[in-house]
Amino acid sequence: MINKRLGTVIGAGLMVLVGVLVWPGDYGWQAYHVWQQQRTIAGFERLKDRYRQDQYGGATPEATLKMFIEAFKAGDLDLASKYFIPEKQAEYLAKMKNWVRLGKGEEIIKNLLYEEKKCYEYKKECELLKYNKTLNAWSTTIFTQNEFTQKWKLKNM
Repeated sequence: MINKRLGTVIGAGLMVLVGVLVWPGDYGWQAYHVWQQQRTIAGFERLKDRYRQDQYGGATPEATLKMFIEAFKAGDLDLASKYFIPEKQAEYLAKMKNWVRLGKGEEIIKNLLYEEKKCYEYKKECELLKYNKTLNAWSTTIFTQNEFTQKWKLKNM
């Protein structure tokens, strides 16, 4: 009788212990996912704010390209980087510094002189293309239109 009662008490105690450990663990996991979603949403809102405040770029992809080339040739890499979409500005600033350090500035400018233009209205993007005979491939510079300011921004090159 004592063994049976002891077994019942131990079994009930284990069930309570498992419940105490599992329930907060499950709740904690859910709370973590909610926190992660809120953090992602806040990051998107900060990025949207950067787009709203961004005044760099031209009314056309060609105008943005011209401004970029002028800033790049003048050595104002900080300004040149502002013609990229906000989330790529730091990346391309570092790339441009490296290009200049390696003496590739003229080569970069030369590759930006395009031969063909393709625009995709449905995604607010344009591509300026140039055929590179040395590489036997097309060089593509991609622009996207800032939906808040209507300025064209470099997306990739």
